[in-house]
Amino acid sequence: MRAVTGPDGSTREIEHRHMSIQTISPATPDTTAERQAIDDVLKDFLEKRRKNCEPSQMGGLIELLADFMVGGKRIRPILTMLGWQAVTGEAAGDTVVQVAASLEMFHAFALIHDDIMDDSDTRRGRPTIHRALADNSSGDRTRRFGLGAAVLLGDLAFTWSDQILHTAGLTSEQTAAVLPLVTEMRTEVMLGQYLDLQATGALTDDVDATLTVNRYKTAKYTIERPLHIGAALAGADPRAMAACTEYAPPWARPSSYATTCWASTAMSRTPASHAWTTCGPARTRPWSPWL
Repeated sequence: MRAVTGPDGSTREIEHRHMSIQTISPATPDTTAERQAIDDVLKDFLEKRRKNCEPSQMGGLIELLADFMVGGKRIRPILTMLGWQAVTGEAAGDTVVQVAASLEMFHAFALIHDDIMDDSDTRRGRPTIHRALADNSSGDRTRRFGLGAAVLLGDLAFTWSDQILHTAGLTSEQTAAVLPLVTEMRTEVMLGQYLDLQATGALTDDVDATLTVNRYKTAKYTIERPLHIGAALAGADPRAMAACTEYAPPWARPSSYATTCWASTAMSRTPASHAWTTCGPARTRPWSPWL
């Protein structure tokens, strides 16, 4: 037994032992059709870009980007389509699918730049873009070339996400409703990334700071804004938009986070402990949605 102090200052005796926590989630819906529709839009767009690329050296970059995008979960575009479906009760049509695909192209930009900032060697079990470009170059400045070329390819993905969005055939009402949300989503995830960089390696137990990073990089970017965008395409009213905001992962909520921190005090404080690494931002970066 050992005495531990909880978030409210109370003290209690707890048996010091290893704990096993199982998370039970609702059944995952079958989104195979949505994923295929998104992949078809992206594949068609990149194939047209490759065939019409000028100068010809761009072809290899486009193929590298297409290969990089294989294997992604497509969480954000699928939630965009589900946001539409939640409001209309109907499956997403071509316009909605193309808007959703633009989010995945933006996500490719975010991943490429995130890997550069983290100096990561692999992504989804394969070399990151900057590493692949460096490995395929020659001369004395291969690493510098890989980094620079990856930044440019990420910028291209950002630009192409705009092209996919603006050629989706939106009505004037849809454009007015969706563009501010897309801008907010992009702003929020970049702010979250900056705060994440700022906190990396910092010796602090500031849970609020970690929650803020998770809120911008995860709850908003991955869940809330994609749902908002899909719902806005369907002409959602404020009540429906508020419901999208409420649909957030439990670990992004302060009450859940406090519970996790309380549980961690009853477990061995080792770097390998999930509860400790989740609670202690000084030990590791918060979980990132840029997967």
